[in-house]
Amino acid sequence: MFIIKTHYSLLLSLLLLAACSQQKTGRTEAVSKAGLASNRQEMPQLRDLIDHLGLQGSVLIYDVEGNIYHSNDFGWADSRHLPASTFKIPNAMIMLESGIMASDTASIKWLGDERMFKSWEQDMTLKQAFHRSCLPCYQQMTRQLGFKQMQQFTGKLIGYGELLYDSTTYDRFWVEGSSGISQMEQIEFLQRLYQEKLPFSERTYQLTKRMIVAQSNAHYRLSAKTGWSIVGDQNNGWYVGFLEADNQLYYFATNLTPKEKFDMSRFSKIRKELTFSAFRYLRIAKKDWEEFQ
Repeated sequence: MFIIKTHYSLLLSLLLLAACSQQKTGRTEAVSKAGLASNRQEMPQLRDLIDHLGLQGSVLIYDVEGNIYHSNDFGWADSRHLPASTFKIPNAMIMLESGIMASDTASIKWLGDERMFKSWEQDMTLKQAFHRSCLPCYQQMTRQLGFKQMQQFTGKLIGYGELLYDSTTYDRFWVEGSSGISQMEQIEFLQRLYQEKLPFSERTYQLTKRMIVAQSNAHYRLSAKTGWSIVGDQNNGWYVGFLEADNQLYYFATNLTPKEKFDMSRFSKIRKELTFSAFRYLRIAKKDWEEFQ
């Protein structure tokens, strides 16, 4: 039994790197529930690690050049969960396209209400609200947009799971209710965003792509968003995005649910740590890259 304490993220990497030599190379053909035919390759070592850590869920990585989906659990990757704050990606596009926000640097005024985090109790740009995951900021913009326009714009989000809401829930359906999106569908949406195949303007695409960059250097650019929903006593966490590295493109969507004995103080970071460990396991991350954060 492993003891996981202070060197938590390092342990994830070491466990998966140690398993690289045992990586299976067999590929199987499958058709996703979302309708795209693709190769699927299992990552059993990652499956065992997620289970050992006291989690349920999967990391899904799509290698564009190889046309291969990698995951520890394709059944989980095809199942739907509340989009939570990952919906801030399409929601930001909606606010930009509608003109509610003039640009990613336009200000969202704090109305003086008490919020969950003190860091939310201030004026913010759209980009700041995105990276701070300011739920009340996005709710405020959504109310300004209005129910009918929200219906019109979400109708343009081709293939974005199933969004269920009415005039009383349109400002929070992504964090509560019966809406859902799968990891496969997250990646399909991100592909349409990257390839600019949704009915949005070129300006909206460019502002959105600029806004969602999490970090970059000479070797890679990482664009991503986390998400976290709580329904009753059940937590569910996301980490989705795409990685441009050395002229290669990878899409990813991680979705995790903690088991009863999981240390919830680690849940915020574990979504990213497992995703980056999976990249290292697939030998995508290089030694000379700065450490992912």
